[in-house]
Amino acid sequence: MDLQRVVASRHFCNKMWNALRYALPLVQTSSSSSLESHAPSMSLADRWILSRLADAVTKVHDGYGTFKLATSANAAQRFFIQELCDVYIEFSKPVLYHEDAHAKEAAKATLTTALDTSLRLLHPIMPFVTEELWQRLQGGSEHSLMTAAFPDPAQWARWVDRDAEASMQAVLDVMHAVRSLRHTRKTLAPDASTVE
Repeated sequence: MDLQRVVASRHFCNKMWNALRYALPLVQTSSSSSLESHAPSMSLADRWILSRLADAVTKVHDGYGTFKLATSANAAQRFFIQELCDVYIEFSKPVLYHEDAHAKEAAKATLTTALDTSLRLLHPIMPFVTEELWQRLQGGSEHSLMTAAFPDPAQWARWVDRDAEASMQAVLDVMHAVRSLRHTRKTLAPDASTVE
């Protein structure tokens, strides 16, 4: 057994737990309207994460269909960590705490859907953790995640938005360039007061 994989798995479970812990107070106050009803109010980040989720649903479904469990696990984990947690949750914070009611409700619905669908995708691989988190997200449902519908790529195809993905990638590239420039500047001049 590779100890590094065990540690990485523990970190992933902690990441899932923290994402849900962040989202619960926000999503419990959201309206129960459908995701589709919020489409006109969705931000670029909302449309981007739903498009990336549609891609993850397809990859996970294909992996399970061809008995390539590692493909499914990697696609679901990559989406959850690198796209949902590292990007979308950070972009949604200003909207969830400061923006108008329509944008806030759209972000809440998007976050709830992304978390719910991610847990469904991961459930065959890590049933106990996902069941516990899903129950909390559902507010203690009498149903089990095991009996919930598995995400269908055909139903998720409507959320594919290549324009949103391209626009968001441009934003992320600019952010990366700014961070690299900051890092380079700090490396070259550790004392910021001497830099003009």
